[in-house]
Amino acid sequence: MSPCIFWTGTKTPTGYGMLWKKDTQPRGHRVYAHREAYEQANGAIPAGLSVLHRCDTPSCVNPEHLFLGTQRDNMFDAVRKGRVSILFARGEKNPRAKLSDDDAAAIRIALRRGELQREIAARFSISRSLVSLIGSRNIR
Repeated sequence: MSPCIFWTGTKTPTGYGMLWKKDTQPRGHRVYAHREAYEQANGAIPAGLSVLHRCDTPSCVNPEHLFLGTQRDNMFDAVRKGRVSILFARGEKNPRAKLSDDDAAAIRIALRRGELQREIAARFSISRSLVSLIGSRNIR
């Protein structure tokens, strides 16, 4: 792959290049530099698609490093590359988890035994709705 071409103009706090484009609006509008680079090289970006980076460098505007995808594609690409695995971490792998996997298993056993959700919730210091979600396996 060819080297990155770095945007040297204005950048967002997250490092994406920004530029001011004067076109259909009287005062113009701001656009992401990587989107503009993609459009200059490949034509218009279809509605609903994002311009993604193969190189994972927000300030890169090399058209060879850019490709189209949905926001879902973008998130899965980020997970695959190890940049945002926390978003999809389930159970105790998520650092914001309140319960361990063993706690969730104990809650399911208590529900099968007929314990009331409010009693289980009080014992684990969680909400009744979380007990219900764990019992229905909508959350781990």
